[in-house]
Amino acid sequence: NYLAFLAVVSQGAAVRSFPIRLEVVLDRGSNVVGVGSFDLAALSQQEAFQVHTVELRSQGGRWGWATVHVASQLRWTVNRPNSHQAGAWFVDHRLDAQAEYIHRHITEESRAAVDVGELVS
Repeated sequence: NYLAFLAVVSQGAAVRSFPIRLEVVLDRGSNVVGVGSFDLAALSQQEAFQVHTVELRSQGGRWGWATVHVASQLRWTVNRPNSHQAGAWFVDHRLDAQAEYIHRHITEESRAAVDVGELVS
């Protein structure tokens, strides 16, 4: 399991398109094993999180799947100015209050799904 937070700040509500390419890379960049791509605007324009599955492909065909949680929310911070400019960057959930809040929500939801799965099987 891998978890990464990508914050994307658009230039305005009318400019939503943002192409994303996911790569699973082994050996520090020398071996790409799976690739998937999508346009962020096509997945969500709502504040509530939407969960999507993105197919990851290799030269041999389907390699796997990535679960992507996407929402269109205002960026907020705690105890520092919100000076985010248009662009994209990875966010460390241990250092960013909004990412930490989202991380907690996603991991609690995942644990609940595992617990339900264990009860069913």
